[in-house]
Amino acid sequence: MLRLYEDDRDLVEDLSVDLEQLLARCKSLLRSITNSRDSYRAVMDTRLNETIRVLTVITLAMTIPTMLARDLWHECAVAVAA
Repeated sequence: MLRLYEDDRDLVEDLSVDLEQLLARCKSLLRSITNSRDSYRAVMDTRLNETIRVLTVITLAMTIPTMLARDLWHECAVAVAA
């Protein structure tokens, strides 16, 4: 076993306390970073959902007139052919 002088023991104890405090601070910062990342992800998910919803509405709005025009074109083509 390593023999330590009294000053060395004090230094080791100080280092031990400092390391424990540093570890606690790192864990706290990690929690803060994780919370920030989760908040950012939630905002981005909400924006993506809104964008998809708008694009779906636009797609439906464009599909219905296209289907009607196709049916009218088909009826005109059948009438001309007959």
